[in-house]
Amino acid sequence: GSATFSRGQSRQEREQWFPALNEFLHKQIELGILGSMAFVGMLYAAYRALLRRSADQAASPDLTRRYAAAMIGVLAAYAACAMFNVPFLYESGIVFWFLAGVALHRIRGAESPS
Repeated sequence: GSATFSRGQSRQEREQWFPALNEFLHKQIELGILGSMAFVGMLYAAYRALLRRSADQAASPDLTRRYAAAMIGVLAAYAACAMFNVPFLYESGIVFWFLAGVALHRIRGAESPS
């Protein structure tokens, strides 16, 4: 998995390991072409689904549109940060995936009839 190969090493070995210059290059090095394409595709699919949900005023409740709009902002902030940093390295990516899961659960819950 991403950035897990350095966890089983000693402290001296870990100090010699450095991440790539940005998140997308880091994924390319660690996961290869197919893995990095899948990662970018997953982010793009999430963006499209959230954009569609935030624009659909007739079918979506107001709170669901707000969740979708907030998550679009999170994705945009992540993409801007990922161009210059490696934000998913170690535990910092857990917050992103947690927020994405909460937003998708809220959106999926709004789609199903009560």
